[in-house]
Amino acid sequence: MMDYEEVLKNRQEVLDLVNAGNIQEAFSRLIECSYTCPEDNSQHSAAIKAIQEQIIEGLIRLTSDQNYREIFIILNRLISFFGLSHRLCLEIGLLNLSRKIDLDFQIQFLKSLPPEILNDPIIQIIQAETLRLTNNPAAACTIYNSLPPRESWWPFDPLWESLTQGLTKYLLEINTKFLHRQATNSTGWHMEPHALNALIAGLIRPNSGNANDFRHHIERIMWHTPVPNTDVGGLTVAFLATHITDLDPDRAAIVFHLAVSFEKRHEIDLILQKEEFIVTKLAYHPLFIKYFDIFSQKNLSYRDKFNDILDIFLKSSFCKNFVEGDMKAFNFSALFSTNVWATEVLSRYRKRLPLQSIRGVPFLAQPRHAIFPKVGGESHLFIGIFGQMRDPRGSFSKVMEYLYKDTQDWRAKGKTVSIGISTWDQTGQKKIEDGSPTSEFAHRVPEPIKKILTEHHIHTLAELRNLLPSTAEAIQKASYSNETVSLELLHEIAQSCGFDSSDIFINISTENQYMDDIGREFRAFYKNAGSGVENQARMWHRIAGLYDLTHQATERKGAAIGTMALIRPDVLFENSSISNLATTTAAETSAPTAVCDFDPQACWIEGVGDRYFAGSAQAVARAFDAKDLILQIIRDPALSELYHDRPFWHRFAQTVFYESDVFLQSSTAIHMRFLRQNIDLNVLKAALKADYEQTTNENIKKLIQDHI
Repeated sequence: MMDYEEVLKNRQEVLDLVNAGNIQEAFSRLIECSYTCPEDNSQHSAAIKAIQEQIIEGLIRLTSDQNYREIFIILNRLISFFGLSHRLCLEIGLLNLSRKIDLDFQIQFLKSLPPEILNDPIIQIIQAETLRLTNNPAAACTIYNSLPPRESWWPFDPLWESLTQGLTKYLLEINTKFLHRQATNSTGWHMEPHALNALIAGLIRPNSGNANDFRHHIERIMWHTPVPNTDVGGLTVAFLATHITDLDPDRAAIVFHLAVSFEKRHEIDLILQKEEFIVTKLAYHPLFIKYFDIFSQKNLSYRDKFNDILDIFLKSSFCKNFVEGDMKAFNFSALFSTNVWATEVLSRYRKRLPLQSIRGVPFLAQPRHAIFPKVGGESHLFIGIFGQMRDPRGSFSKVMEYLYKDTQDWRAKGKTVSIGISTWDQTGQKKIEDGSPTSEFAHRVPEPIKKILTEHHIHTLAELRNLLPSTAEAIQKASYSNETVSLELLHEIAQSCGFDSSDIFINISTENQYMDDIGREFRAFYKNAGSGVENQARMWHRIAGLYDLTHQATERKGAAIGTMALIRPDVLFENSSISNLATTTAAETSAPTAVCDFDPQACWIEGVGDRYFAGSAQAVARAFDAKDLILQIIRDPALSELYHDRPFWHRFAQTVFYESDVFLQSSTAIHMRFLRQNIDLNVLKAALKADYEQTTNENIKKLIQDHI
């Protein structure tokens, strides 16, 4: 029998080599000492086992994307030297699960373990998760249900969460199938819409992490937990609304924001019925106040209740301290944007504040457009088209044709229609890059290219380039092409669609004008924001350009503008009337009202749909202020720190309209289709011919041959 001192020396040498990162040398040194640690409790045996535990820990610590298989093999071979220990079995199982090395082997390995190891709760969780991942969720569920109750499985919480969520998805799917089958077999019986609500508890961990993590946790459940024939998102909102009083104010406000974003009226009512919780908790939270306000602007029957809650908020010590300049007044909230929401609410209701301001933080300016009357102007409709032209003679012509037909009844009644166009001197379209997915450009390429993309399962332009290099290059170049936009061209298109030249008002801007007006300052402030964010500045620059056109239209027509719509030149409305929507919205008497497209995803990121705005001219004209308000934010140190992310994507439209005295509602009444310039086959023929001559793929040759 080997001397204990010699074994200890060997194990220490192995540990030193592992700690030095010399994995193979360490294992070779271990093999030299053919000793298996006995299952006794002697002092010598305990000392050896302690070092062996450290060796296992060291190997796990060294595991990487490059060597995880090597580590896995070594861990399994360690059983021959260290014996079958709980720790070794645990690490083998966890590594196999995390890297999914050989789960079938794991099933057999776990079955072979002695009961004293196999029945350990953590090993049981590993076995259940392995069974779930190998398509045996029923067996996994049996083990899961036999586990002892614990408040925490730390440090194995991620494994527990993965197992719980996976089994929840399985139970949702299996119960959905069962209930649908029962409904099919039972006359007059139907599945209750919330029958599966309780199962959602398996997906939600309301107390894990902080409140900001909770928001992302909900997103993962709603958009990354697909269950066939099951509205996981709807069930999630319903479950959270039912258990709203179990949440702290931050998480409860997030749930209310979620319900408002997706217009879950039933769930909103469930929350608002918890009056004591509302009055004692949520009434002080700026996020709840803001989204209750937004909801009540569209649902006016809730307006009185909102005003009662708003009164509690404005009179609270939190609010009073914040108005005095205490930026930590709402420190009960851990959410990143609490002070932003508080400022937005107080800005909207500034007239109810003692000094109509917050000490140290200016409100966004409130320009008043006197040319748009509070009363009157109903006979003059102004439709403003803003943004970059994609294809003037194609997509823009279709938009103008639609507008002429849509306003025929208006003109037939002797009313006035003015069309304003605020665009750029160059056309532009979504550029097709190597990383562009085919879903973004397949509809723009000719039929033979579409067939090649489909039949050869091509996912990006880069993949097409590997197959047809010349054609891919030609497609990319065609997507970069620009055309000059002129007054003459736009008037010609408008007249060809039926409009009189006197009805058309045009503002064409250049890149230099944009840079002088806002572009240079915007880029200097948002240095690393990227083109997507800067496109917002460009959009608001062109919307601002419409303001002068409304002046021209008012003077030329001799009539104030009372109704207005702002639309894009690349969005076509179908089977719906933008002029009727604008007229109906303008007739609202509770407040000057505008309406935009319903976009729940935009609302969830604190924005609104920005594909159109329509309604009272006085309300819609608030959009004309946005460019100058962005500059106000950039130039003011306090505002730029607070509102740094407000001009991103859909957010600024909400901020601009909310911080005013108008109502902004959303609508699903308008059906839209985006128009993109198609790439003509003739543009690609030379490239297709070049690829035809170099490819050896007979299927592709046949597809190309018929078109060159």
